[in-house]
Amino acid sequence: MAERVRNEIATWLDDALAKGGRGGLISPAELARRLPNRPHVSTVWRWCHRGIRGVRLGTVAIGGRRYTTPALVEEFLARLSESGGPKGAPPPSPPPPDRRAREKARAAARAAMEF
Repeated sequence: MAERVRNEIATWLDDALAKGGRGGLISPAELARRLPNRPHVSTVWRWCHRGIRGVRLGTVAIGGRRYTTPALVEEFLARLSESGGPKGAPPPSPPPPDRRAREKARAAARAAMEF
């Protein structure tokens, strides 16, 4: 499936680059509509602002709006591929201690301070 997605993205990028020289400008909303599995537009914004594993999607600001290009998307995907695939979900954090455990810890701390 990952290979199919890569092929779809590559085809779209090739078409966009061939039609518009540098591919033209694409808004994050348009990019979200064109990508396979249609990620939410907030996901694309996150790629632009925070990035993934330290890799950000390049954008340009024109008239107070942000745009990207197929060339920048291609560079973003290539850099993500170089940095390694997704590592999976982080390990779950331990559950917070229940009330009784907190009370025991406080009592033990008070007892230790009294000595």
